Parts: sequence; structure tokens; C-alpha cells
Amino acid sequence: HQKKERCCRGPAKQNSEKKPFGCPKAFEIHHDAVYQKGLEISIGSTHKISHFTGMQVIRSLSEIGHNFHGGSVTIGNFDGVHLGHQELIKTAKACGRPVTVLTFSPHPAQVLHPERQMRCLFPREDLAEILARLGVDLLVILQFDQAFASWSASKFLTDALLNPLKPKHIVAGYDFAFGRSREGTLEGLKEWGASESIQIHEVLPLQVGGSLVSSRRIREAVTHGRVEEAHLCLGRPF
Repeated sequence: HQKKERCCRGPAKQNSEKKPFGCPKAFEIHHDAVYQKGLEISIGSTHKISHFTGMQVIRSLSEIGHNFHGGSVTIGNFDGVHLGHQELIKTAKACGRPVTVLTFSPHPAQVLHPERQMRCLFPREDLAEILARLGVDLLVILQFDQAFASWSASKFLTDALLNPLKPKHIVAGYDFAFGRSREGTLEGLKEWGASESIQIHEVLPLQVGGSLVSSRRIREAVTHGRVEEAHLCLGRPF
């Protein structure tokens, strides 16, 4: 086999530039605490499994190893990995390792509502690199199509979470919904978690500048040239 080229980044340089106005403490943490990561296999390749130093990227539930069982899982699109997403990951890390992020590609809105022509803030390659820097152990990227969108809430919980990951903790945002037509609710997740002895942790909404932090808000800010607002919601330069 041909030896794969290993691409490593050097230590992060000290940033002497002035940070965007009113930056929260989270900006200081996530902008400056950049770990040295080596990309061994491109996430965009045909390989089912990719590796970042300290994080594995998997595109098939059947490829999840037993070493990722019994940890903390958080679920979502994580478009941009903004401060709200970072709070999910921080909570998951506090609950216990291994920490798994379960996400989807393409973005569900691109499949369910193609007429909206929604564009993601960052490509999946950037998502994987950012999550690795935040200390995630496993990134699972599931193919989102009409067949997957038809999964019931119960099937999603059993086939995407319980059986392949056997988590002890699930971390979800206040507006979390899942399953076909978003039939699964946070309250339903909590009831299911209690029946399976899985602790469900709800992360409350996060506001910056008096408004909710969301990927949609960041897209609108970038579209209208409000780059500093995007910086503030992301917790790092756009």
C-alpha cells in the first residue's frame, strides 16, 4: 500500500489582533485553545472511516466500535459549530467520555426543502476539524435522504442511538426534534431515556447581543455583511 501523506499543523500562533467587540469568554477559550491535529485520511474520500488525531470520523453505524459505547452523545446539524453547539459539546464532555457527535449529510433542509437553496456555513471537512479541536472523540456522519427522513422517532432512537452507541448520556438542545416530520420531541426523548436508564441533558438557548444564537442568524448576518455579528455568534472569526 502506498504510504499516506500526513499533514500536520504547527502550534497555533499567538493572536495579537484585537478580537471582535464584546467577545464572550467562550471566544477566548475556543479561539486560542487550538490543538495540533493531523489529518490522515480525507473526510471527503470514499473511505467509510477517517481519522483525525484524537477523533474518528465514521459514515456508517455498523462501523462503530465497542470502544465508543457507554459515553455521551449529542445530535444535530452543527452547521458552523457556533457557541450554542459548543455548549452541547462542553456539556457532553462534562457528562463523560467517549464523546460522540451524530450529524447528517447533506443538511436535512437541503433534502426536505430544496427550493430554499440553503447553503451550509462550512463544508463537512471544516466541521470535522473544528470538532476534533473541541475534543470530540467520534463524529458519525449519517447519509440523509428521503428514506432516512421516513424513519419514525422510535426507530431513530433504537437504530441510530441505542443499538450502535449504547450511550449513558444524551445531550440535546432545548428545541431538539427527531424522526419523520419531527415527530420526536425533547419530552419524548426524556421519557425514553428514563425507560432505558439513559440520562438526558437539556441545553438551554444561548443569546448573544440579546438575540438567540443560531446557524440561521449567522447566515443572515454574513449575507448582509454583519461579519462581526457572525464572529460573535461563532466564537471565532468566520
